[in-house]
Amino acid sequence: MATRLLGVGILLFGALYLALAAQLPMHTLAGPGAGFFPVAVGVLLIASGAVAVFARGVLHLEPTSRLGLAKVAATLAGLFAFCALLPVLGYLASAVLLCVAALRLFGTSWRASLAIGGALALVTWAIFVPLLGLTLPAGSLFS
Repeated sequence: MATRLLGVGILLFGALYLALAAQLPMHTLAGPGAGFFPVAVGVLLIASGAVAVFARGVLHLEPTSRLGLAKVAATLAGLFAFCALLPVLGYLASAVLLCVAALRLFGTSWRASLAIGGALALVTWAIFVPLLGLTLPAGSLFS
């Protein structure tokens, strides 16, 4: 029963996410638009929710500790903070902060968190901006 409820929640979240993502341009003359990746994520969320709802006896939720639930909640709060900081700090600074916070939350050292967070932010920026030709927010603080 818990698996189906989780699946319904993921389905509803995926539908809302997809509805919002579908408002972004899917493609431009130069290539994929800003909505391409978010629409793909929305479709995957809906598919994951459908599997959880309709897969009988295949998926089982394991009981988790309060610490595990707190870490999941903190990760979600970090994602919301990332969205709030994006217009102010821009993509690179916001992504580094999110990655470092998530890595520290799950026990990675400060040195490794900073190195991995910086590398992940730079690699994802390099994929989206020079390679795909998309524009990521520079942030009003740095404009």
